[in-house]
Amino acid sequence: MELYLGITVPLLTVICYFWFYLLAKEPAKRDKDGNIMDPVGGNRLKNGIAFGMASIAKLKEQAKFESETLKEVESFHKPENHPFFNESHYYNGADRHNQDRIITRISRRGGGGKKSFIFLLLDLEKYGIFALEEDDVPVDLTVDNPSGLGLSFECIEPMKKWRLKYKGELRKGCVKPSVLKEGKEKFETAHVEFDLLYETDTPLFLVYE
Repeated sequence: MELYLGITVPLLTVICYFWFYLLAKEPAKRDKDGNIMDPVGGNRLKNGIAFGMASIAKLKEQAKFESETLKEVESFHKPENHPFFNESHYYNGADRHNQDRIITRISRRGGGGKKSFIFLLLDLEKYGIFALEEDDVPVDLTVDNPSGLGLSFECIEPMKKWRLKYKGELRKGCVKPSVLKEGKEKFETAHVEFDLLYETDTPLFLVYE
């Protein structure tokens, strides 16, 4: 028995090591001419781990949803205390006739969700482009609705209707964030106000369905 175990354990170790090596080793992908292509995705081992983590997250989200009301699902959730926490609300739309469009986002991010990223863009045929983009905006924890810098989202009917409001100054034109951060240029602004209803045309669905 001692001799048998003495041979089997090292053999199993070698087999396991070779198996993990095959999983982690991803051969280079080549095009039809034999040139090495840019890597797409990870190796088999990384993809397997990522799939397992995604499956666990999916089950957690499903359990959380089934214990919440639709109003709670539509609201900001209790933030997690890690630096990469991020929960965002997006509302975008366009007029099919004149191509006027609106793009919005309010997020809570970072440890404890104490900071916001806020984005608003109006692209209007008659008036041109107006924009707002600010990061590291302190979150007002006394307000239930996603809001900041004059932009707010209010849930009127969960999964069906939201009210989007803004009152404040917007920059004229579309500017790269790097230029804004440097603060080297002065931008013309305009006072803008709007009060819109955002309604769904099709039923919403959950990603795990």
